[in-house]
Amino acid sequence: MELKSTLMDGGYCWHPERMVCEGRSWTNSQFPSLFALIEHPQRGLILFDTGYSSRFSEVTARFPYKLYAIATPVQARAEDVAVSKLKRLGISPSDISTVVISHFHADHMGAIADFPNAEYVFAQRGWDAIKQKRGLSAVLQGVLPPLIPADFEKRARGIEFKDRVTASVGSSPARQQIEKHFLTFDLFGDGTVQLVDLPGHMAGHMGISYLDHTGKQIFLVSDACWQSRSYRELLYPHQIAYFIMENKKRYKKTIQDLHEIYQACGDLAILPTHCGEVYRDYVLERSWAPEALNGIRCCE
Repeated sequence: MELKSTLMDGGYCWHPERMVCEGRSWTNSQFPSLFALIEHPQRGLILFDTGYSSRFSEVTARFPYKLYAIATPVQARAEDVAVSKLKRLGISPSDISTVVISHFHADHMGAIADFPNAEYVFAQRGWDAIKQKRGLSAVLQGVLPPLIPADFEKRARGIEFKDRVTASVGSSPARQQIEKHFLTFDLFGDGTVQLVDLPGHMAGHMGISYLDHTGKQIFLVSDACWQSRSYRELLYPHQIAYFIMENKKRYKKTIQDLHEIYQACGDLAILPTHCGEVYRDYVLERSWAPEALNGIRCCE
Protein backbone atom coordinates (compact mmCIF):
# COMPACT_ATOMS: atom_id res chain seq x y z
CA MET A 1 0.00 0.00 0.00
CA GLU A 2 1.36 3.40 -0.98
CA LEU A 3 1.00 6.22 1.53
CA LYS A 4 0.95 9.90 0.69
CA SER A 5 3.60 11.73 2.64
CA THR A 6 4.88 15.29 2.94
CA LEU A 7 8.18 16.37 4.42
CA MET A 8 8.31 19.72 6.21
CA ASP A 9 10.61 21.62 8.52
CA GLY A 10 9.72 22.76 12.00
CA GLY A 11 12.41 25.40 12.39
CA TYR A 12 16.17 25.00 12.43
CA CYS A 13 19.24 25.38 14.61
CA TRP A 14 22.78 26.64 14.08
CA HIS A 15 25.71 24.26 14.55
CA PRO A 16 29.28 23.84 13.21
CA GLU A 17 29.33 21.58 10.14
CA ARG A 18 32.49 19.80 11.33
CA MET A 19 30.72 18.50 14.43
CA VAL A 20 28.35 16.33 12.40
CA CYS A 21 30.55 15.19 9.52
CA GLU A 22 34.31 14.88 9.32
CA GLY A 23 35.99 16.82 6.58
CA ARG A 24 33.62 19.79 6.81
CA SER A 25 34.55 23.25 8.06
CA TRP A 26 33.94 24.69 11.53
CA THR A 27 31.59 27.25 9.99
CA ASN A 28 28.22 27.53 11.72
CA SER A 29 25.50 26.23 9.44
CA GLN A 30 21.73 25.86 9.55
CA PHE A 31 20.30 22.43 10.25
CA PRO A 32 16.59 21.99 9.54
CA SER A 33 14.45 20.06 11.98
CA LEU A 34 12.40 17.96 9.58
CA PHE A 35 9.22 16.03 10.26
CA ALA A 36 6.95 13.95 8.04
CA LEU A 37 3.18 13.93 7.59
CA ILE A 38 2.01 10.46 6.51
CA GLU A 39 -1.57 9.89 5.38
CA HIS A 40 -2.87 6.36 6.03
CA PRO A 41 -6.28 5.44 4.55
CA GLN A 42 -7.37 3.55 7.68
CA ARG A 43 -5.20 4.98 10.46
CA GLY A 44 -5.53 8.65 9.59
CA LEU A 45 -2.86 11.32 9.78
CA ILE A 46 0.48 10.39 11.28
CA LEU A 47 3.45 12.56 12.17
CA PHE A 48 6.98 11.25 12.37
CA ASP A 49 8.58 13.73 14.78
CA THR A 50 7.37 17.32 15.09
CA GLY A 51 10.36 19.66 15.00
CA TYR A 52 10.45 22.56 17.44
CA SER A 53 7.48 24.41 18.88
CA SER A 54 6.95 28.09 19.54
CA ARG A 55 7.25 27.18 23.26
CA PHE A 56 10.92 26.37 22.79
CA SER A 57 12.05 29.96 23.39
CA GLU A 58 9.87 30.21 26.51
CA VAL A 59 11.24 26.99 27.99
CA THR A 60 14.86 27.85 27.23
CA ALA A 61 14.60 31.36 28.64
CA ARG A 62 15.48 30.10 32.10
CA PHE A 63 18.33 28.12 33.60
CA PRO A 64 19.31 25.31 33.21
CA TYR A 65 17.32 24.79 30.00
CA LYS A 66 18.84 27.98 28.62
CA LEU A 67 22.07 26.01 28.15
CA TYR A 68 20.41 24.04 25.36
CA ALA A 69 19.69 27.17 23.36
CA ILE A 70 23.20 28.50 23.97
CA ALA A 71 24.77 25.29 22.67
CA THR A 72 22.48 25.10 19.61
CA PRO A 73 20.77 28.44 18.85
CA VAL A 74 17.31 27.83 17.41
CA GLN A 75 15.07 29.66 14.94
CA ALA A 76 11.45 28.56 15.44
CA ARG A 77 9.01 31.36 14.70
CA ALA A 78 5.27 30.81 15.09
CA GLU A 79 4.88 30.49 11.33
CA ASP A 80 7.71 27.92 11.13
CA VAL A 81 6.41 25.24 13.48
CA ALA A 82 4.41 22.12 12.70
CA VAL A 83 0.94 23.38 13.65
CA SER A 84 1.33 26.37 11.34
CA LYS A 85 2.65 24.27 8.46
CA LEU A 86 -0.21 21.80 8.85
CA LYS A 87 -2.87 24.51 9.06
CA ARG A 88 -1.71 25.79 5.68
CA LEU A 89 -2.57 22.32 4.38
CA GLY A 90 -6.02 22.52 5.97
CA ILE A 91 -5.08 20.19 8.82
CA SER A 92 -6.05 20.96 12.41
CA PRO A 93 -3.86 19.79 15.33
CA SER A 94 -6.79 17.65 16.49
CA ASP A 95 -6.77 15.80 13.14
CA ILE A 96 -3.45 14.09 13.91
CA SER A 97 -4.12 10.55 15.14
CA THR A 98 -0.55 9.37 15.81
CA VAL A 99 2.76 11.05 16.60
CA VAL A 100 5.77 8.75 16.22
CA ILE A 101 8.69 10.05 18.28
CA SER A 102 12.05 9.01 16.87
CA HIS A 103 13.72 9.91 20.17
CA PHE A 104 13.34 12.43 22.96
CA HIS A 105 15.73 15.19 21.89
CA ALA A 106 13.91 18.51 21.88
CA ASP A 107 14.44 19.19 18.18
CA HIS A 108 12.47 16.03 17.34
CA MET A 109 9.64 16.03 19.88
CA GLY A 110 9.46 19.71 20.77
CA ALA A 111 5.90 20.18 19.52
CA ILE A 112 4.21 16.96 20.66
CA ALA A 113 2.04 18.89 23.13
CA ASP A 114 0.40 20.71 20.20
CA PHE A 115 -1.56 17.60 19.12
CA PRO A 116 -4.27 16.93 21.73
CA ASN A 117 -5.82 13.78 20.24
CA ALA A 118 -2.69 11.96 19.12
CA GLU A 119 -1.39 8.68 20.42
CA TYR A 120 2.33 8.93 21.13
CA VAL A 121 4.40 6.04 19.77
CA PHE A 122 8.02 5.64 20.85
CA ALA A 123 10.56 3.05 21.88
CA GLN A 124 9.88 2.17 25.51
CA ARG A 125 13.60 1.94 26.22
CA GLY A 126 14.01 5.55 25.18
CA TRP A 127 11.27 6.81 27.48
CA ASP A 128 12.53 4.75 30.41
CA ALA A 129 15.97 6.32 30.01
CA ILE A 130 14.77 9.93 30.32
CA LYS A 131 11.39 10.06 32.08
CA GLN A 132 12.94 10.81 35.46
CA LYS A 133 15.45 13.32 34.14
CA ARG A 134 15.10 16.93 35.24
CA GLY A 135 17.21 20.06 35.24
CA LEU A 136 20.85 19.86 34.25
CA SER A 137 20.90 16.06 33.89
CA ALA A 138 18.10 16.37 31.30
CA VAL A 139 19.83 19.17 29.38
CA LEU A 140 23.04 17.16 29.16
CA GLN A 141 21.03 14.52 27.29
CA GLY A 142 19.36 17.05 24.98
CA VAL A 143 16.01 16.71 26.76
CA LEU A 144 13.67 19.54 27.78
CA PRO A 145 11.07 18.01 30.17
CA PRO A 146 8.71 21.05 30.10
CA LEU A 147 7.97 20.23 26.44
CA ILE A 148 6.45 16.87 27.43
CA PRO A 149 2.68 17.21 28.05
CA ALA A 150 1.23 16.30 31.45
CA ASP A 151 -0.97 13.58 29.93
CA PHE A 152 1.87 12.00 27.96
CA GLU A 153 1.72 8.57 29.59
CA LYS A 154 -2.08 8.40 29.26
CA ARG A 155 -1.67 8.60 25.48
CA ALA A 156 1.56 6.64 25.26
CA ARG A 157 2.31 3.48 23.34
CA GLY A 158 5.81 2.33 24.06
CA ILE A 159 7.09 -0.37 21.72
CA GLU A 160 9.94 -2.84 22.02
CA PHE A 161 12.23 -4.14 19.31
CA LYS A 162 12.76 -7.80 20.15
CA ASP A 163 13.38 -10.18 17.28
CA ARG A 164 14.79 -9.90 13.80
CA VAL A 165 11.96 -9.91 11.27
CA THR A 166 12.18 -12.25 8.30
CA ALA A 167 11.16 -10.29 5.22
CA SER A 168 7.93 -11.59 3.75
CA VAL A 169 7.91 -13.22 0.32
CA GLY A 170 7.46 -10.59 -2.34
CA SER A 171 8.57 -7.67 -0.20
CA SER A 172 10.67 -5.04 -1.94
CA PRO A 173 14.48 -5.31 -2.07
CA ALA A 174 14.66 -2.07 -0.09
CA ARG A 175 12.55 -3.45 2.72
CA GLN A 176 14.50 -6.70 2.70
CA GLN A 177 17.73 -4.74 3.12
CA ILE A 178 16.37 -2.75 6.05
CA GLU A 179 15.14 -5.88 7.79
CA LYS A 180 18.46 -7.63 7.13
CA HIS A 181 20.42 -4.96 9.00
CA PHE A 182 18.05 -3.66 11.69
CA LEU A 183 15.29 -4.74 14.04
CA THR A 184 11.89 -3.52 12.86
CA PHE A 185 8.38 -3.16 14.24
CA ASP A 186 5.20 -3.25 12.14
CA LEU A 187 3.41 -0.18 13.50
CA PHE A 188 -0.14 -1.01 12.42
CA GLY A 189 0.17 -4.73 11.76
CA ASP A 190 -0.64 -4.26 8.08
CA GLY A 191 2.87 -3.99 6.65
CA THR A 192 2.50 -0.35 5.63
CA VAL A 193 4.71 1.39 8.19
CA GLN A 194 7.86 -0.10 9.67
CA LEU A 195 9.58 1.42 12.68
CA VAL A 196 13.32 0.72 12.57
CA ASP A 197 15.68 0.42 15.53
CA LEU A 198 18.73 2.61 14.82
CA PRO A 199 20.99 2.26 17.87
CA GLY A 200 23.80 4.43 19.13
CA HIS A 201 22.58 8.02 19.05
CA MET A 202 20.21 7.92 22.02
CA ALA A 203 18.41 5.19 23.93
CA GLY A 204 15.45 4.01 21.85
CA HIS A 205 16.42 6.00 18.76
CA MET A 206 14.48 4.82 15.71
CA GLY A 207 13.56 5.61 12.14
CA ILE A 208 10.54 4.90 9.97
CA SER A 209 10.07 3.31 6.55
CA TYR A 210 7.12 3.16 4.19
CA LEU A 211 6.23 3.10 0.49
CA ASP A 212 5.13 6.59 -0.47
CA HIS A 213 2.64 7.77 -3.08
CA THR A 214 5.34 8.17 -5.74
CA GLY A 215 6.20 4.47 -5.48
CA LYS A 216 9.47 5.20 -3.68
CA GLN A 217 10.50 3.44 -0.47
CA ILE A 218 11.21 6.14 2.11
CA PHE A 219 13.54 5.52 5.05
CA LEU A 220 13.66 8.46 7.46
CA VAL A 221 16.66 7.78 9.68
CA SER A 222 16.34 10.74 12.07
CA ASP A 223 19.76 11.30 13.73
CA ALA A 224 21.38 8.02 12.67
CA CYS A 225 23.55 10.47 10.76
CA TRP A 226 23.16 14.20 10.16
CA GLN A 227 24.16 14.47 6.52
CA SER A 228 23.48 12.14 3.60
CA ARG A 229 27.12 12.10 2.62
CA SER A 230 27.85 10.40 5.97
CA TYR A 231 26.21 7.11 4.97
CA ARG A 232 27.22 7.46 1.30
CA GLU A 233 30.93 8.02 2.01
CA LEU A 234 31.25 6.50 5.49
CA LEU A 235 32.03 9.80 7.17
CA TYR A 236 31.60 10.09 10.93
CA PRO A 237 30.99 12.99 13.33
CA HIS A 238 33.72 14.80 15.20
CA GLN A 239 34.85 13.10 18.40
CA ILE A 240 33.18 15.80 20.51
CA ALA A 241 29.77 14.78 19.14
CA TYR A 242 30.00 11.39 20.83
CA PHE A 243 29.72 12.98 24.27
CA ILE A 244 25.95 13.32 23.75
CA MET A 245 25.51 9.81 22.35
CA GLU A 246 24.49 6.62 24.08
CA ASN A 247 27.08 4.40 22.39
CA LYS A 248 29.83 5.52 19.99
CA LYS A 249 30.57 2.02 18.68
CA ARG A 250 26.94 1.25 17.92
CA TYR A 251 26.43 4.67 16.33
CA LYS A 252 29.28 4.08 13.90
CA LYS A 253 27.97 0.57 13.19
CA THR A 254 24.56 2.06 12.32
CA ILE A 255 26.19 4.38 9.77
CA GLN A 256 28.09 1.40 8.35
CA ASP A 257 24.84 -0.56 8.04
CA LEU A 258 23.18 2.37 6.27
CA HIS A 259 26.14 2.49 3.90
CA GLU A 260 25.70 -1.20 3.07
CA ILE A 261 21.98 -0.71 2.48
CA TYR A 262 22.71 2.28 0.23
CA GLN A 263 25.20 0.26 -1.81
CA ALA A 264 22.81 -2.67 -2.16
CA CYS A 265 19.71 -0.65 -2.88
CA GLY A 266 20.49 2.72 -4.43
CA ASP A 267 16.86 3.54 -5.19
CA LEU A 268 15.93 3.57 -1.49
CA ALA A 269 15.49 7.14 -0.18
CA ILE A 270 17.59 7.21 3.01
CA LEU A 271 16.77 10.58 4.55
CA PRO A 272 18.55 12.03 7.61
CA THR A 273 16.17 14.60 9.06
CA HIS A 274 18.71 17.42 9.53
CA CYS A 275 20.32 17.14 6.12
CA GLY A 276 20.52 20.14 3.79
CA GLU A 277 20.25 17.90 0.72
CA VAL A 278 17.02 16.41 2.03
CA TYR A 279 15.65 19.88 2.77
CA ARG A 280 16.54 21.03 -0.73
CA ASP A 281 15.22 17.98 -2.57
CA TYR A 282 12.18 16.89 -0.55
CA VAL A 283 10.73 19.90 1.27
CA LEU A 284 8.37 21.67 -1.10
CA GLU A 285 7.30 24.61 1.06
CA ARG A 286 10.44 26.27 2.35
CA SER A 287 9.89 28.84 5.04
CA TRP A 288 13.51 29.96 4.69
CA ALA A 289 16.08 29.54 1.93
CA PRO A 290 19.58 30.34 3.14
CA GLU A 291 22.41 30.43 0.66
CA ALA A 292 24.21 27.62 2.44
CA LEU A 293 22.60 24.83 4.42
CA ASN A 294 24.97 22.15 5.74
CA GLY A 295 27.26 23.25 2.91
CA ILE A 296 24.50 22.76 0.32
CA ARG A 297 23.29 25.63 -1.81
CA CYS A 298 19.48 25.46 -1.77
CA CYS A 299 19.28 27.15 -5.16
CA GLU A 300 21.45 24.56 -6.90
